[in-house]
Amino acid sequence: MEAGKTYRVLGIIKQNFIYMDEHTFVLLYMVCPHVKFGNSVWCPFKVGDIEETEKIQKRATKLITSLKNKPYKERLMHLKLPTLKFR
Repeated sequence: MEAGKTYRVLGIIKQNFIYMDEHTFVLLYMVCPHVKFGNSVWCPFKVGDIEETEKIQKRATKLITSLKNKPYKERLMHLKLPTLKFR
């Protein structure tokens, strides 16, 4: 997986959506294949790849204005998303 490409996609999303609610985030996040279909997600052989992928999801969930200041686990529970490590 190329983390840099995923960060660029998150940057584009952040620039184009001034206010992001949970519904919009889930729609955008589900169509973002860079995180969902990365090799490290499906074949997590390296701990570093798993941690980098989780870091991307942490940053992505901070895009939601109302959840930005909440802890990561609470953001995941609110969005009904599992950790990538669990998945």
